[in-house]
Amino acid sequence: FEDFMAEQFFKLNAATLSAITKPQLSGKLRFGIPTDYAQDFLHSFMPALAHELPNLDARIVCDRSRNLRRQVKLGQLDLAIVAGEPDIPEEQTLWTERLIWVAPISSPLEERETIPVALLSDNCIVRDLSLDSLKKTDILHEQVFSSPVLENVAAAVHSGFAISLLPESLISPNQVRTLSGPFESNHSQLLMNMVASPMIDERIASRLIGCLKTAASQLRYQHKG
Repeated sequence: FEDFMAEQFFKLNAATLSAITKPQLSGKLRFGIPTDYAQDFLHSFMPALAHELPNLDARIVCDRSRNLRRQVKLGQLDLAIVAGEPDIPEEQTLWTERLIWVAPISSPLEERETIPVALLSDNCIVRDLSLDSLKKTDILHEQVFSSPVLENVAAAVHSGFAISLLPESLISPNQVRTLSGPFESNHSQLLMNMVASPMIDERIASRLIGCLKTAASQLRYQHKG
């Protein structure tokens, strides 16, 4: 997963930096990134950003999307990448990713009378989508694993301990399989959006958002194989 996302952010970074032309942006930029994307963002995007735009003094905050969105609204952050929500339509979408119900290859957990489920443990959009999907399936289930880190939830599935609704980029096809039946019709889509504070310079915000949106349009999330 780390290699996959690092590659995606490298592509995003390269296209973004090439789209920003002189005069160079300068000053302090307070940027938010969702917790589950933090490592890849720091490893691939920030070093290149510092090299290409040395006059831009970046400050990074890692948090849940809902917290980042609130900080942008309050002017505590200038920009943030956040997971989209149905009741917040007016955001710039950077990329989309499918959410898929999966189970471990080695164990038919979905055949149990009570199905074991792994979920994120805090205020998270993916958790809400998972719970909503489970409600629609009307299948008897029990939460057997929780973690604030999405990769840990994926590991619970890979190890054969539970099923879960996972972003497609986290799925290892040699370890998990897509669930069919009632789960098949309850897949969701995760939108990753860009939001900007009303307090940030509109010209700068427009340039950065436009560049990121153009770069992200080149991203293609494919099932790992």
